[in-house]
Amino acid sequence: MTKELGGAELSLPLRVGLIGVSGYGRCHYEAIRSLEEEGLVSLVAATVINPDEEVECCREMRANGCRIYDDYQTMIRCESGRTDLYCIPTGIEWHCQMTLDALEAGCHVLVEKPVAGSAEEAQAMREAEKHSGLRVFVGFQNLFADDLWKTKQLLVNGTIGTLRRVRVSALWPRGIRYYERTRWAGRLMHRGKAVFDSPVNNAMAHFIMMALFFSGTRVSEASRVRQIRAHLMRVQSIESFDTCSMELITESGVTVLVNMSHSTREYRPAELVLEGTEGECRWGEKTGVQFESGEFGKPKANHFPPFSNTRIVMLRHIVDQLCGGNSPVCSLELAKVHTEFVDKLHRSASIWDMDPSLAVEEERDGEPYRVVERLGEALLSAHDQGQLWEAGPWCAASSTSLLG
Repeated sequence: MTKELGGAELSLPLRVGLIGVSGYGRCHYEAIRSLEEEGLVSLVAATVINPDEEVECCREMRANGCRIYDDYQTMIRCESGRTDLYCIPTGIEWHCQMTLDALEAGCHVLVEKPVAGSAEEAQAMREAEKHSGLRVFVGFQNLFADDLWKTKQLLVNGTIGTLRRVRVSALWPRGIRYYERTRWAGRLMHRGKAVFDSPVNNAMAHFIMMALFFSGTRVSEASRVRQIRAHLMRVQSIESFDTCSMELITESGVTVLVNMSHSTREYRPAELVLEGTEGECRWGEKTGVQFESGEFGKPKANHFPPFSNTRIVMLRHIVDQLCGGNSPVCSLELAKVHTEFVDKLHRSASIWDMDPSLAVEEERDGEPYRVVERLGEALLSAHDQGQLWEAGPWCAASSTSLLG
């Protein structure tokens, strides 16, 4: 299978370069290895800045013919003409420059979410993509799932009438070490660049992106955010926030209500509730998609199971697209709607400290956590009732910021 794209003819296996194999980079590495076994890709080059910590991985890569570099720019220069796709699972502040460098070298890109640290960087990446004639894909892996796109088609078809509101919730406790794993974790700026690390721009960004995607009036589009009311709070020792309650008004007229936190005692899988004029749809990360819509009082149901093997599916769909197929993918144009929202959020809302007397230090499996008792209960109650969480009693001060 071959295809002419961006001035180069692609054939299987696609030649892949990987920047980083530690942390989340290991997930990309394992997905690449899975597709190597299918004959779809070949890992030809990798940048490893910490070889002493990745001895076994480096040994395995070399045994499979992968060339290893200690600097990504050297790799891109030396691999010119020998690589089709670069995977960039790096820190947020690197996304823009690494993507620009890969495009300049004539390669397609899979960059991890979020697109970049700022709307300005995201737009620069989009302009470079258009100029190059190449493709940039973004690692919102749920947006590569076939069933998610089938769900969107049902929404556009009016299965639940006109979409009015999307309620989003997730409680994902993170220990103190989570914020110590990288120098940019929990930071707003790093090395002079915006990173805006937070639940909505990192671990739980997927669910914001899904809500904006479902809010789009066309199957292939996400809706931009027009208005924001937000309570952004922190109990962890970080610059950014770890807990939020937000009401977003999209350009399509859909309200998106978000309640999520990394600082609750309890864990609660992510859930999206889509409310239409004629029915409702629920998506859960553990339960999948369930439509309930009424016609003359008789409900009908459409069900899709939880998305599975999303990282492998993501890479497989990218290969298919680059070789002329039409598998669903998350494009840069689609994903930058999320980055534009995060940029707007930090320009419109303040971050406030929770009352420190509410914080409890505890240990789980040998790891220290700082949690707020009954915070999860309060956020879930707000989610179920379709309301903003009343943050005032919990914080040293409260904030409601409106951007017109």
